[in-house]
Amino acid sequence: GIKCPPLSFPSHSFLVSHHAIEPLRGLRERGAMADDSILSPILRMVDKLPLWVQAARRVLPSSPQPALPPSVVNGVQGDLEALQRMLRRIQAVLTDAERREIREESVKLWLSELKDVAYDADDVLDEYEYELLRAQVEEDQARDRKGTHTPRKRKHQEDLSPLTLDASFWGTIAGMVGKIRCRFEEISEQRNALRLKQEDGERRCQETLMDRPPTSYIVDASTIYGRQDDLQEVVDQLLSSDGSKKGNLLVLPIVGMGGIGKTTLAQLVYNEPKVCSRFPVRGWVCVSEDFEVDKLTRRIIETLSKKACFLQELSVLQEELISWVQGKRFLLILDDLWNEKPRLWESLQMPLRSGAEGSVIIVTTRNEGVARIMQTTPLRRLGCLSDDDCWTIFWQNAFHSEDSSEHQDLQGIGRKIADKCKGLPLAARVLGSLLQDVYDVEKWEDVLQNDLWDIGDGRGDEIIPALRLSYLHLPSHIRQCFVYSAAFPKDFRFRRDKLVMLWMAQGILQRGRTEEAEDTGIRCFDELVKRSFFQYDPENSNFFVMHDLIH
Repeated sequence: GIKCPPLSFPSHSFLVSHHAIEPLRGLRERGAMADDSILSPILRMVDKLPLWVQAARRVLPSSPQPALPPSVVNGVQGDLEALQRMLRRIQAVLTDAERREIREESVKLWLSELKDVAYDADDVLDEYEYELLRAQVEEDQARDRKGTHTPRKRKHQEDLSPLTLDASFWGTIAGMVGKIRCRFEEISEQRNALRLKQEDGERRCQETLMDRPPTSYIVDASTIYGRQDDLQEVVDQLLSSDGSKKGNLLVLPIVGMGGIGKTTLAQLVYNEPKVCSRFPVRGWVCVSEDFEVDKLTRRIIETLSKKACFLQELSVLQEELISWVQGKRFLLILDDLWNEKPRLWESLQMPLRSGAEGSVIIVTTRNEGVARIMQTTPLRRLGCLSDDDCWTIFWQNAFHSEDSSEHQDLQGIGRKIADKCKGLPLAARVLGSLLQDVYDVEKWEDVLQNDLWDIGDGRGDEIIPALRLSYLHLPSHIRQCFVYSAAFPKDFRFRRDKLVMLWMAQGILQRGRTEEAEDTGIRCFDELVKRSFFQYDPENSNFFVMHDLIH
């Protein structure tokens, strides 16, 4: 169900010194590597309630509020300190758990229990902030009746003191925190039984990238379907290229979600005979995450010269690259870019500007933000294939050159499986290969009925990791916004403003000090569009949709 929006206040910095909350701040920073969106309610609870504990210990004898029983204060403080320690342990294994939940039911249940505890922590915060505001309103009303209240606009929580709440309420809060601590302790102990690895998110992401095979320009064009129009348009653009307003170098980005066929289109362009004739110097570099300018420059030299390069210093490498491209019209494919730092791109392309007029760099990326950094011509956003093209790819991978009419009993099921791919060629190819030379109708029905990550003997594993890689590259504060969108059913059409309002109501937007929540939500939404998580509805550009596999 939809929860009521929690009240959101800044930190109680007026109650405790900067040094007192610095360890908690450090805990949050250390957890930022992994996807800590699951733990965010617990992190916020651990962040806020110690400020009350500090204030409760500083109640002066002259204060109108009675001092809270030491047992309550000490109990909550002990629970929070234990939660801090357990949070560190959970965060260390969270990335590994989220990677394994796709196929391991026990890990999936463990994460489900963790989310339940997080929801309980969110309830504690809701209760705390609601009661704090309610007590303050009652206090203002009492002052109004006495004629001693001066109206003022509260902008900060410094104007609200947790000491305005009575001891019975704090007893309730203490009990809730104690139960959370007990449940969290059980979950923390279970991580050992599941043998979850203590690895940070950045290293896990790097390992995922390293597991992906590198790409090359070698392709069997006879097995590619549905990209003839895209190929012709790109080839026409390259043949008519005479540089750009930014110089002799034309940079054309191809953008789309994982598995949509960006690399395949680039391969077709690279091997097109007319392109080969126009560009006597051609090269292909699979970049991925490794955007180190010196290493990339060396690899570009090697692909253009077809010789090994052992130079090390960047300046020497750039001089060598200039000598290979100067006065020559070249085509360079940079496949699978993730770099979002303009300075690195500027350094890489500087020597490439020495090429002859009409030289072209084609970049493939999932992130429109990456494309915007380097483009000198409008980017090309690659769309999904038609159902007929998906069917052709599926059938060719399942039965190679066999005529589909020879297997009438499988055609109907096969069509439905192809439709399930929703225009994603990677999915069509993988599912077709999964059923290669399989004539059992029951097995085809199994593939049709099951989720893509639950089928076969592991060959279906290629699809989800390809899409999950985009998720791993999402900033942690945007991940929770994206995960929330899974609440919508498949094929649901939604508007940007409506979804942003729902994010605001759930309190999952992390806004800056000077930024309105709605502006933060719009920025997060646009980022998800740029990274191909959300797509414009082809029937109405005012609405957006999610691809079924992204969903």
